[in-house]
Formats: sequence, C-alpha cells, structure tokens
Amino acid sequence: DKAITVESTNGAAVTKLRRNTGGSYRVLKLNNAGAVVKRLTLENGYAYELENGVLEVRRGGGAYVIAGALADCTIANCLGDYAQGAGFYLTSGLVTNCVVKDCVQNGIPVLGIGGHVAGGEVVDCVFSGNRIAANVSDNNWGGGLHLASGTVRRCVLYNNQLGFGRGAGMSMVGGLAESCVISNNITQYQ
Repeated sequence: DKAITVESTNGAAVTKLRRNTGGSYRVLKLNNAGAVVKRLTLENGYAYELENGVLEVRRGGGAYVIAGALADCTIANCLGDYAQGAGFYLTSGLVTNCVVKDCVQNGIPVLGIGGHVAGGEVVDCVFSGNRIAANVSDNNWGGGLHLASGTVRRCVLYNNQLGFGRGAGMSMVGGLAESCVISNNITQYQ
C-alpha cells in the first residue's frame, strides 16, 4: 500500500520472488498508484487465499495489481484454483513488457489463466504455455488472457491451451485489444 519502487539490478532471470511449496498465497499484491515492481521473476504463486480470515476472491497467483505498475517481469508457474488470472489479475494500473508463462488453472470457470484484465492497461507482453489442468466444462474463457475491461496493446499470445471453452489465446467481453498477435493456441470448442 506504499508508493515504492522495487527493482532488481540483475534482472528477472536472476532475481526471483516465489511462494514456498505448501503455502496458499500469491506472490505479490500492488495497491498504490505510485508502486512499481521492475525486473523480477514472480513464480509459484497460488491464487487461492484467505485475507483477514475471509476467503478473498481468488485473483492473481503471481500478482494482484489493484493500482501501480508491473514492468519487465516474468510471471511463471503460478497456479489458480477456481481463480481469475492464475498469473496476474489487473484492476487498474499497468502491466508492461512482461512474460507470463506456464501457469495452470484447476477448477472452473476459467477467466484468464495467464492474466485477467478488469481494468488498466497491458502493453508489450507475451503469454505462452498457460493451460487448464482439468477439462470438465465449456465455461472457460481465455487461456492466455481474459479481457473484461481495460486495454491490451501489442501483446503476443501463443501456445496456450484451454480445453473446452472460448478464446484459447485471448477471450474478450469488453475493453479494447489492438495490434496483438494471437497464434497457435489450442481449444476444443469455440
């Protein structure tokens, strides 16, 4: 909740924030318009947690961005159980020049495995290798990314797998998507 900048001097390939095995929590939550996280890898996050003893809506295993900016980061190997955005969930602010890869969603409905955009802006990001673990319903949306509101610009979404559902690369029910490349994503139902 503070306007701080956290930046790795050695880059995302070297500096990692991760959830220890066995814990049930996300890696990072940004909730200040002046907060910036740069050049880190966020990995092994889990979008299923209790906050103050109350089950919070399951959002963003790697990062839950309510306000602020996430830049030049890698979000990898995050898990969502009945979650929105196993990789990240964005309500306001900016996610830019990030790679979101190899995140997995358990349970349905899926509303964005790699990311869920409910507001804010996603720019120059890559979404790849995100997939659903259980394929038991056709109520799944967005293997790479689900856009409910906000803007997605110049992103690349490839090799994401949704199983049954709509938009293996990206699903969209609102907002604006422009100049994106969506290629080689797999779904069994569109």
